[in-house]
Amino acid sequence: IREPEGSVEEDQKATFLNFAKQAVPLLKRRPVVFKLVAIRLLLDGSALASPFYVLFAHRNLLLALSIAGVYAVSKQAGKLLLGPLWGVVTDRYGASNALAIVAICVTLVPLLALSTLVVGSWTLVPAFFILGGIQDGVWMTSSNVLLISITEQERPLAVGATCLLQSPSAMYGIIGGALAGFMSYQYIFAIAAGLTFVGCLVALSLSTNVRAWKVEVGETVG
Repeated sequence: IREPEGSVEEDQKATFLNFAKQAVPLLKRRPVVFKLVAIRLLLDGSALASPFYVLFAHRNLLLALSIAGVYAVSKQAGKLLLGPLWGVVTDRYGASNALAIVAICVTLVPLLALSTLVVGSWTLVPAFFILGGIQDGVWMTSSNVLLISITEQERPLAVGATCLLQSPSAMYGIIGGALAGFMSYQYIFAIAAGLTFVGCLVALSLSTNVRAWKVEVGETVG
């Protein structure tokens, strides 16, 4: 495998202030980049709930501590089996469609956890399984969408801008821990489901922006 030659910028690197000034026009020029940031921020809202699924199973559903082992095995199985699937879906159906499918899976996890209150604890196993595959899936599919939605010259700025704008996602774990101090796990799962559902809707609308950009630059849209 040989990587095609790319252009290398010889200019002096921009300062952080200049970088921020350049990022704003990029987001206006490429709406798909702005949407990607919004999708990542919303889907990362799943992190509000992810630390509490095992605690919920043990304390609320009264399952044995062995549920922690089920969680670990199911999550690892999901990571191993779903990872290649995202690559296949991206290759066959396109990066934006793959991201939409991953977004649906992210939304399913807190909904499956909530469904245990109605249908029983068995839905935790698929929830744990999906949870194992979505972290890499969100990163991989969103990165693929970003790279096909910008020009080669825009890539350094676009990658840096998206990483910077997605950094507030790191607060979700802290917020989730704070919420757990005064509300039940079910409410936290519901909040996570709400955030990820909105992210799912944005992801489902993303293909229009990708298609429009490809037409703009004269690429064939598959």
